[in-house]
Amino acid sequence: MFELIKLLSVLFLLFHVSSFQLTENILLFLILFSLLSYFKFEILKFLYKLKYLIVSIFLIYPLSIPGEIVFSIGVIQFTQEGILIGLSQVIKLLNLFFIARIYTLKTNNSDVINSVMYFVYPLKFMSINVKKIHKMIFLSFEYFYLLNERNINLKKPIFTLSSLLNDTTKLKVSVPSLKINLLGYFYISLFVISIIMSL
Repeated sequence: MFELIKLLSVLFLLFHVSSFQLTENILLFLILFSLLSYFKFEILKFLYKLKYLIVSIFLIYPLSIPGEIVFSIGVIQFTQEGILIGLSQVIKLLNLFFIARIYTLKTNNSDVINSVMYFVYPLKFMSINVKKIHKMIFLSFEYFYLLNERNINLKKPIFTLSSLLNDTTKLKVSVPSLKINLLGYFYISLFVISIIMSL
């Protein structure tokens, strides 16, 4: 139950990050950066993986939003408003990634999946096999982390995957049973009401 409350609070925060002003987002970024540093998460390595996404988002806005021209290179003009909006969008995106990463760092896989299943479980009444979906999600998470541990060589991914598949000791995974508590739907309804009231 506590994991569901954590998931709902993370979803609530993710929903509201987009409505924060630039200064609030920078403050949140600094708090999340210090939290991830405290948890000994390799932030610079994580940011290096996102470098092309960050740079492309930051460059799109100064080039496409009209405003006061800060500097120009030939016909390419960078605007002050575009730079501020681009910086704001990059900080929002990093905040979203950092919030999700803190949640996954401090939560067990099975707890995350059981929390997500609260949203999937009502599909049972539409004749959808919810237990099968639970198993698929759980196995996807397990194999994702297994592949992540192996550091797949992107230059030769087939050889890395074939060596992983040949090592059958790591591929044995037991799927825990699905645990749904009806009190969880009370928290989900409070979450939905708070989102609706904040619009």
